[in-house]
Amino acid sequence: MPANVVTITHRGAERLLSGHLWIYRSDVAAAEAEPGAVVRVLDRRQHFWGTALYSSKSQIALRLLSREHRRKLAGIAARMTYVDMSSDPRYMDSYVKAMFLPHTDLERFPTVARMLTDRKRNEA
Repeated sequence: MPANVVTITHRGAERLLSGHLWIYRSDVAAAEAEPGAVVRVLDRRQHFWGTALYSSKSQIALRLLSREHRRKLAGIAARMTYVDMSSDPRYMDSYVKAMFLPHTDLERFPTVARMLTDRKRNEA
């Protein structure tokens, strides 16, 4: 028995974001459903886009029935104003590594060390 899931391409997701209520066959990446089934519409990252009627024969493969979950997620995202990334130690480790300055550990940069040594010799 099929899972009643249809996966859409990036272009299909963009079409839904712009307000379209249907998806063309060319924007369907994979379909595990019988013709006429009510299916879950996912993108390749497995994000849920809504439910739709599936047609295996028409050029319009999906006709959207509901976007309620997508609206709820958009509402949550709109209310989110601040995320404290510094509470995750992995973030802080990455942040500190990104701030690394080469001159603090010349052993990691032998060419720079040689250039500085040569410069000091020339100045003396």
